[in-house]
Amino acid sequence: MASRQGRQLQRYSKSGRRLVVLIITSSKGNNNEFMFPKGGWETDETIKQAVSREAMEEAGVQGTIQGRIGTWVYKSRTHEAHYQAIMFPMKVTEELAHQWPEMHQRQRAWVSIAEAKERCRHWWMKEALDRMETDNVKIITWINNSVSHSIGAQLAKYETAKELALTESSELRAFPAYVTRREEQRLVQFLMALRDDFEGLRGTILYRSPLPSVDSVVHELLAEEIRLKSQVDKKTIASSTPSVFATPQRSMPHNQSRSTLKVSIDECAYCKEKGHWKSQCSLLLNKDMQCLTM
Repeated sequence: MASRQGRQLQRYSKSGRRLVVLIITSSKGNNNEFMFPKGGWETDETIKQAVSREAMEEAGVQGTIQGRIGTWVYKSRTHEAHYQAIMFPMKVTEELAHQWPEMHQRQRAWVSIAEAKERCRHWWMKEALDRMETDNVKIITWINNSVSHSIGAQLAKYETAKELALTESSELRAFPAYVTRREEQRLVQFLMALRDDFEGLRGTILYRSPLPSVDSVVHELLAEEIRLKSQVDKKTIASSTPSVFATPQRSMPHNQSRSTLKVSIDECAYCKEKGHWKSQCSLLLNKDMQCLTM
Protein backbone atom coordinates (compact mmCIF):
# COMPACT_ATOMS: atom_id res chain seq x y z
CA MET A 1 0.00 0.00 0.00
CA ALA A 2 1.37 3.40 -0.97
CA SER A 3 0.25 6.92 -0.21
CA ARG A 4 -0.97 9.18 -2.97
CA GLN A 5 1.69 11.23 -4.75
CA GLY A 6 1.48 14.13 -7.18
CA ARG A 7 -1.14 16.81 -7.72
CA GLN A 8 -2.97 15.60 -10.85
CA LEU A 9 -6.25 15.44 -8.96
CA GLN A 10 -5.45 18.19 -6.49
CA ARG A 11 -8.39 20.39 -5.56
CA TYR A 12 -7.81 24.15 -5.51
CA SER A 13 -9.91 27.03 -4.26
CA LYS A 14 -11.25 29.74 -6.60
CA SER A 15 -8.27 31.92 -5.77
CA GLY A 16 -5.83 29.16 -6.68
CA ARG A 17 -4.88 28.21 -3.13
CA ARG A 18 -4.34 24.58 -2.26
CA LEU A 19 -6.83 23.29 0.30
CA VAL A 20 -5.49 21.07 3.05
CA VAL A 21 -7.28 19.05 5.73
CA LEU A 22 -6.27 18.42 9.32
CA ILE A 23 -7.19 15.75 11.83
CA ILE A 24 -5.66 14.01 14.86
CA THR A 25 -2.24 14.84 16.26
CA SER A 26 0.85 12.89 15.29
CA SER A 27 4.61 13.33 15.43
CA LYS A 28 6.89 13.45 12.40
CA GLY A 29 10.59 12.74 12.34
CA ASN A 30 11.72 14.71 15.36
CA ASN A 31 10.07 13.36 18.51
CA ASN A 32 10.24 16.79 20.10
CA GLU A 33 8.19 18.46 17.38
CA PHE A 34 4.57 17.69 16.63
CA MET A 35 2.19 18.38 13.74
CA PHE A 36 -1.12 17.08 12.51
CA PRO A 37 -1.43 14.63 9.65
CA LYS A 38 -2.30 16.80 6.64
CA GLY A 39 -2.50 16.60 2.92
CA GLY A 40 -4.34 17.65 -0.22
CA TRP A 41 -8.08 17.40 -0.80
CA GLU A 42 -8.41 15.88 -4.26
CA THR A 43 -11.20 16.12 -6.81
CA ASP A 44 -12.31 12.50 -6.68
CA GLU A 45 -13.14 12.53 -2.96
CA THR A 46 -15.18 14.42 -0.41
CA ILE A 47 -13.45 16.48 2.24
CA LYS A 48 -14.13 13.88 4.94
CA GLN A 49 -12.82 11.12 2.68
CA ALA A 50 -9.65 13.16 2.25
CA VAL A 51 -9.36 13.53 6.02
CA SER A 52 -9.74 9.79 6.54
CA ARG A 53 -7.23 8.99 3.80
CA GLU A 54 -4.55 11.35 5.13
CA ALA A 55 -5.04 10.05 8.67
CA MET A 56 -4.52 6.49 7.51
CA GLU A 57 -1.57 7.26 5.21
CA GLU A 58 0.40 9.48 7.60
CA ALA A 59 -0.62 8.31 11.07
CA GLY A 60 -1.94 4.81 10.47
CA VAL A 61 -5.30 5.39 12.15
CA GLN A 62 -8.90 5.00 11.08
CA GLY A 63 -12.05 6.28 12.70
CA THR A 64 -15.09 8.52 12.60
CA ILE A 65 -14.69 12.08 11.31
CA GLN A 66 -16.56 14.55 13.48
CA GLY A 67 -17.61 18.20 13.20
CA ARG A 68 -15.33 20.77 11.57
CA ILE A 69 -13.20 22.76 14.02
CA GLY A 70 -12.36 25.66 11.74
CA THR A 71 -10.46 27.09 8.79
CA TRP A 72 -7.07 28.82 8.82
CA VAL A 73 -4.81 30.46 6.23
CA TYR A 74 -1.07 30.09 6.82
CA LYS A 75 2.16 30.73 4.92
CA SER A 76 4.37 27.83 3.93
CA ARG A 77 7.84 27.69 5.49
CA THR A 78 9.42 26.19 2.38
CA HIS A 79 7.45 27.87 -0.41
CA GLU A 80 6.33 31.44 -0.95
CA ALA A 81 2.69 30.45 -0.87
CA HIS A 82 -0.31 30.59 1.41
CA TYR A 83 -2.43 27.57 2.18
CA GLN A 84 -5.90 27.12 3.54
CA ALA A 85 -6.21 24.52 6.27
CA ILE A 86 -9.46 22.90 7.40
CA MET A 87 -9.24 20.89 10.58
CA PHE A 88 -11.45 18.00 11.69
CA PRO A 89 -11.21 15.85 14.82
CA MET A 90 -11.43 12.10 14.53
CA LYS A 91 -12.56 9.49 17.00
CA VAL A 92 -10.01 6.73 16.37
CA THR A 93 -11.53 3.27 16.21
CA GLU A 94 -8.53 1.39 14.80
CA GLU A 95 -4.79 1.96 15.08
CA LEU A 96 -2.69 0.06 12.57
CA ALA A 97 0.16 -1.49 14.50
CA HIS A 98 2.63 -2.71 11.90
CA GLN A 99 1.84 -1.41 8.42
CA TRP A 100 0.62 1.87 6.91
CA PRO A 101 1.93 3.81 3.90
CA GLU A 102 4.20 6.32 5.68
CA MET A 103 5.14 4.34 8.77
CA HIS A 104 8.86 4.52 7.92
CA GLN A 105 8.76 8.29 7.32
CA ARG A 106 6.93 9.38 10.43
CA GLN A 107 6.54 8.60 14.10
CA ARG A 108 3.26 8.87 15.97
CA ALA A 109 2.48 9.46 19.59
CA TRP A 110 -0.56 9.94 21.76
CA VAL A 111 -0.22 12.99 24.00
CA SER A 112 -2.48 15.33 25.94
CA ILE A 113 -3.75 18.54 24.39
CA ALA A 114 -1.51 20.57 26.68
CA GLU A 115 1.58 18.65 25.58
CA ALA A 116 0.56 18.84 21.93
CA LYS A 117 0.33 22.64 22.16
CA GLU A 118 3.82 22.79 23.64
CA ARG A 119 5.38 20.62 20.97
CA CYS A 120 3.34 21.69 17.94
CA ARG A 121 5.35 23.88 15.55
CA HIS A 122 2.50 25.68 13.74
CA TRP A 123 0.62 28.57 15.41
CA TRP A 124 -2.64 27.70 13.68
CA MET A 125 -2.48 24.13 14.92
CA LYS A 126 -2.15 25.42 18.48
CA GLU A 127 -5.09 27.74 17.90
CA ALA A 128 -7.11 24.82 16.58
CA LEU A 129 -6.37 22.87 19.74
CA ASP A 130 -7.60 25.79 21.85
CA ARG A 131 -10.77 26.00 19.82
CA MET A 132 -11.35 22.28 20.05
CA GLU A 133 -11.38 22.57 23.82
CA THR A 134 -14.12 25.18 23.83
CA ASP A 135 -16.21 24.76 20.69
CA ASN A 136 -19.10 22.46 19.95
CA VAL A 137 -16.63 19.85 18.75
CA LYS A 138 -15.58 19.21 22.32
CA ILE A 139 -19.17 18.44 23.29
CA ILE A 140 -19.74 16.10 20.37
CA THR A 141 -16.39 14.41 20.94
CA TRP A 142 -17.22 13.83 24.60
CA ILE A 143 -20.57 12.30 23.65
CA ASN A 144 -19.00 10.09 21.00
CA ASN A 145 -16.41 8.86 23.46
CA SER A 146 -19.18 7.97 25.91
CA VAL A 147 -21.30 5.83 23.58
CA SER A 148 -20.80 2.75 21.44
CA HIS A 149 -19.26 2.98 17.99
CA SER A 150 -22.60 2.41 16.21
CA ILE A 151 -24.17 5.36 18.00
CA GLY A 152 -21.08 7.49 17.43
CA ALA A 153 -21.28 6.80 13.69
CA GLN A 154 -24.82 8.19 13.66
CA LEU A 155 -23.75 11.29 15.56
CA ALA A 156 -20.82 12.01 13.24
CA LYS A 157 -23.04 13.52 10.53
CA TYR A 158 -23.93 16.50 12.71
CA GLU A 159 -21.67 19.55 12.50
CA THR A 160 -22.66 21.27 15.76
CA ALA A 161 -23.95 20.34 19.19
CA LYS A 162 -27.09 22.39 18.49
CA GLU A 163 -27.99 20.10 15.61
CA LEU A 164 -27.38 17.12 17.84
CA ALA A 165 -29.66 18.47 20.58
CA LEU A 166 -32.55 18.87 18.15
CA THR A 167 -32.42 15.32 16.82
CA GLU A 168 -35.04 12.79 17.73
CA SER A 169 -35.58 9.30 16.42
CA SER A 170 -38.82 8.66 14.53
CA GLU A 171 -39.15 5.38 16.43
CA LEU A 172 -39.02 7.24 19.73
CA ARG A 173 -41.70 9.69 18.61
CA ALA A 174 -44.00 6.71 18.01
CA PHE A 175 -43.41 5.36 21.54
CA PRO A 176 -46.12 6.77 23.87
CA ALA A 177 -44.18 6.31 27.10
CA TYR A 178 -41.22 8.25 25.70
CA VAL A 179 -43.41 11.08 24.40
CA THR A 180 -45.16 11.38 27.78
CA ARG A 181 -41.85 11.48 29.64
CA ARG A 182 -40.41 14.04 27.23
CA GLU A 183 -43.42 16.35 27.59
CA GLU A 184 -43.28 16.09 31.38
CA GLN A 185 -39.62 17.12 31.38
CA ARG A 186 -40.38 20.05 29.10
CA LEU A 187 -43.21 21.15 31.39
CA VAL A 188 -41.02 21.02 34.50
CA GLN A 189 -38.23 22.99 32.79
CA PHE A 190 -40.78 25.56 31.64
CA LEU A 191 -42.34 25.96 35.09
CA MET A 192 -38.99 26.26 36.86
CA ALA A 193 -38.14 29.29 34.74
CA LEU A 194 -41.22 31.27 35.85
CA ARG A 195 -41.07 34.28 38.14
CA ASP A 196 -41.86 33.98 41.84
CA ASP A 197 -45.24 35.62 41.21
CA PHE A 198 -46.46 32.31 39.81
CA GLU A 199 -45.14 30.16 42.67
CA GLY A 200 -48.62 29.23 43.87
CA LEU A 201 -49.89 28.12 40.49
CA ARG A 202 -46.61 26.34 39.73
CA GLY A 203 -46.89 24.25 42.89
CA THR A 204 -50.50 23.38 42.12
CA ILE A 205 -49.65 22.24 38.59
CA LEU A 206 -46.68 20.10 39.67
CA TYR A 207 -48.86 18.25 42.19
CA ARG A 208 -51.35 17.20 39.53
CA SER A 209 -51.39 13.63 38.32
CA PRO A 210 -51.07 13.22 35.43
CA LEU A 211 -49.30 16.43 34.59
CA PRO A 212 -51.11 18.67 32.08
CA SER A 213 -49.74 19.58 28.68
CA VAL A 214 -47.55 22.62 28.15
CA ASP A 215 -50.25 24.25 26.00
CA SER A 216 -52.91 24.00 28.71
CA VAL A 217 -50.49 25.35 31.31
CA VAL A 218 -49.74 28.33 29.08
CA HIS A 219 -53.45 29.19 29.03
CA GLU A 220 -53.60 28.94 32.83
CA LEU A 221 -50.57 31.16 33.19
CA LEU A 222 -52.08 33.78 30.89
CA ALA A 223 -55.24 33.83 33.00
CA GLU A 224 -53.18 34.06 36.19
CA GLU A 225 -51.16 36.90 34.73
CA ILE A 226 -54.36 38.85 34.00
CA ARG A 227 -55.60 38.21 37.54
CA LEU A 228 -52.34 39.38 39.10
CA LYS A 229 -52.29 42.45 36.92
CA SER A 230 -55.84 43.39 37.91
CA GLN A 231 -54.90 43.09 41.59
CA VAL A 232 -51.94 45.40 41.08
CA ASP A 233 -54.12 47.89 39.21
CA LYS A 234 -56.72 47.92 42.00
CA LYS A 235 -54.06 48.57 44.64
CA THR A 236 -52.61 51.37 42.56
CA ILE A 237 -56.00 53.04 42.08
CA ALA A 238 -56.92 52.72 45.75
CA SER A 239 -53.70 54.33 46.91
CA SER A 240 -53.46 57.10 44.33
CA THR A 241 -57.01 58.00 43.20
CA PRO A 242 -59.94 58.46 45.69
CA SER A 243 -63.19 56.64 45.05
CA VAL A 244 -66.13 58.64 43.69
CA PHE A 245 -68.11 57.69 46.83
CA ALA A 246 -65.49 58.99 49.25
CA THR A 247 -65.95 62.42 50.85
CA PRO A 248 -63.19 64.73 49.68
CA GLN A 249 -61.13 66.29 52.42
CA ARG A 250 -60.36 69.98 52.31
CA SER A 251 -56.87 71.10 52.95
CA MET A 252 -56.35 73.00 56.21
CA PRO A 253 -55.14 76.58 55.87
CA HIS A 254 -51.76 77.20 57.41
CA ASN A 255 -53.05 80.00 59.68
CA GLN A 256 -56.04 78.02 60.98
CA SER A 257 -55.66 75.57 63.84
CA ARG A 258 -57.47 72.25 64.20
CA SER A 259 -59.35 73.54 67.30
CA THR A 260 -60.77 76.50 65.32
CA LEU A 261 -62.30 74.16 62.79
CA LYS A 262 -63.92 72.11 65.53
CA VAL A 263 -65.46 75.23 67.19
CA SER A 264 -66.81 76.53 63.89
CA ILE A 265 -68.92 73.42 63.53
CA ASP A 266 -70.63 74.04 66.93
CA GLU A 267 -71.02 77.84 66.65
CA CYS A 268 -73.40 80.03 64.66
CA ALA A 269 -71.62 81.51 61.70
CA TYR A 270 -73.49 84.85 62.24
CA CYS A 271 -73.40 85.65 65.93
CA LYS A 272 -70.63 83.26 66.91
CA GLU A 273 -72.76 81.93 69.77
CA LYS A 274 -72.85 78.21 70.54
CA GLY A 275 -75.92 75.99 70.57
CA HIS A 276 -77.56 76.86 67.26
CA TRP A 277 -76.88 77.12 63.54
CA LYS A 278 -76.95 80.24 61.39
CA SER A 279 -80.36 79.33 59.99
CA GLN A 280 -81.71 79.26 63.56
CA CYS A 281 -80.00 82.41 64.80
CA SER A 282 -82.56 84.75 66.47
CA LEU A 283 -80.49 87.87 65.81
CA LEU A 284 -80.41 87.14 62.09
CA LEU A 285 -84.12 86.35 62.04
CA ASN A 286 -84.98 89.61 63.86
CA LYS A 287 -82.81 91.59 61.45
CA ASP A 288 -84.60 90.07 58.50
CA MET A 289 -87.99 90.90 60.03
CA GLN A 290 -86.98 94.54 60.53
CA CYS A 291 -85.95 94.80 56.90
CA LEU A 292 -89.33 93.47 55.79
CA THR A 293 -91.40 95.91 57.93
CA MET A 294 -89.49 98.92 56.70
